[in-house]
Amino acid sequence: MMGNGLTLRLETVTPLHIGNGDILSPYSDYIFDDETGMVYIIDPHKVEKALYEMENNEEVIDEFVQRISAKKYTSDVYTLKHFFKEYGLDYKQLARSVVQTNADVKNEEIQECIKSSARPFIPGSSIKGAVRTSLLFIHRQEDGFSLDDVPKNIKQSNGEDLFGEFEKDLLKHLHISDSTMLKPDEIMIVKTLRFDFKKKTGTIPVTKEAIPENTQLTFRLQCKAKRNYHSLDKRFSYLYSEKGENGERKILHMVNSFYKQLIEKEWNLLKELKIPELSLVTDLYEKLLKSAQQFEKEQNGAVMRLGSGKTFYDNTIAGLFSPQDLKKIRNKTNLGSYLPFPRTRSVIQNGQVYESVLGWVYIMI
Repeated sequence: MMGNGLTLRLETVTPLHIGNGDILSPYSDYIFDDETGMVYIIDPHKVEKALYEMENNEEVIDEFVQRISAKKYTSDVYTLKHFFKEYGLDYKQLARSVVQTNADVKNEEIQECIKSSARPFIPGSSIKGAVRTSLLFIHRQEDGFSLDDVPKNIKQSNGEDLFGEFEKDLLKHLHISDSTMLKPDEIMIVKTLRFDFKKKTGTIPVTKEAIPENTQLTFRLQCKAKRNYHSLDKRFSYLYSEKGENGERKILHMVNSFYKQLIEKEWNLLKELKIPELSLVTDLYEKLLKSAQQFEKEQNGAVMRLGSGKTFYDNTIAGLFSPQDLKKIRNKTNLGSYLPFPRTRSVIQNGQVYESVLGWVYIMI
């Protein structure tokens, strides 16, 4: 009997943002109510209907178009809120969703998260990308990958020499579905900054929609290679579809092993730097490490990082190298020689506090 894969529960530990490339503008797309901390995402179809129902609709529509096009204005006089109030329209009735935020988002663009029919979700491709990096790291680690093995070409750096390329890619046998979808208003809005370890300050504020922490979704992970049809090297036998889902469980173990090592490195770095402003982030990494250790012990899940906010180490196998060897690699690839590397981290700001980072999730059987 062939295995049917695993239905896994995904729980966000910190807010999660996977962008769709679209931007919400304060001039045309949303209204921030600073008294309640609510963001009203305007439904253009509701606005269009409301404007056409007005007696002097052509005049009002022209005025509306001029207002939303006048992006050079930042005064409250030119906000959507004042426009709707001027013409007796209740903007709360014109919203397609209402989102809570602790951030001051007045007159700022907001990066949207990916959605289907206005409902946020996590693409299977994002999860699979994180899984692929994890498997590549663990296999390279098993091979004793060292400075002498640093890739001379792109096929080695992205794992094509290990997994194969295009239609021969072994990970085609690994199917990961999109997650279940949330309701349109089951998101939050966060403000992130790049925190510089050397300057001990946050810069470059960016405001994003995000799936809140402690949100639960599910998705499917299934190994689909057939033993009587596909001939895989023994080290990739976890890709066979088998009763008991041993392959899927093996993959989770490898994913957890990868992220446990990265988490421990980051926690040790934060403890060494002793930056008071990042005390909450340091505590978070201690919590993540304990969770990864528990998953390792019980073999029932994994810690993973997805979406925006990931570091150089989350997306590469650089964590295999010692700081000295990594410095040599960076010198060869024009990535500088400063320490610590990378020197900045994306952090979530709440008021004057850097309270968290983006993208950490638990994957649980």
